[in-house]
Amino acid sequence: MGSEAQDKRVLVLGGGRFGCLAVQRLGPRVALVVEPDPSPELKAMGAPLLVQDGIAAAAEILEQEQAPYWLVPALPRHFLVEWLMLSLSDRSPRLAEIPRESLPKAAMIHAGRNLEWYLSLADFRCPDDCLEPAGICTHTGLPRGVPMHERLAGISLPGYRTRVLRSRQLAPGVGGLPRPELMELRDTLRNSGENGNWIIGTACLCHGVVQALRLGEAAK
Repeated sequence: MGSEAQDKRVLVLGGGRFGCLAVQRLGPRVALVVEPDPSPELKAMGAPLLVQDGIAAAAEILEQEQAPYWLVPALPRHFLVEWLMLSLSDRSPRLAEIPRESLPKAAMIHAGRNLEWYLSLADFRCPDDCLEPAGICTHTGLPRGVPMHERLAGISLPGYRTRVLRSRQLAPGVGGLPRPELMELRDTLRNSGENGNWIIGTACLCHGVVQALRLGEAAK
């Protein structure tokens, strides 16, 4: 991890198993945890806690000048697309289908409930403390091949543009998205004019999720 990953404050969305792991492993770097139904375990950790829906809270917090630099989405949903749909509600966003044949090769491909696809280079459960070394899989010791974030960025669908945010490792098994990249993507979509069709993904080296998003013209 570089100094940038070590020094910036972190916003954790979700206080379930992976949210609690993030709090344990990031310690005092955690500026706030957002969880609508915090467990006794989460409360006992002593991290600053906001009892609210994670997507709605993120939409407010990310607009603040002093917002944490990193966001850790520990939610059982594709945070990026849900946040974009809320932030760009004036453009009547709606989901669209990505044909399976347009997806890159992966060991595991799973269809979600909201037209999202989950992809992984592993066909086994990864250890939750993976160090994500460059080039090889921690579990197998074999070459990883093309990273998942690059594979998703290569998706080509007629009439769509593709953007994928890479999740950077902040601690073993804990990935985060930089706020500047989130805001830049939001602004790019907001200013995309009539061509508002996008393939949006979030991925680390090994795992990712992708959805198609269509934007209408901005309300006047």
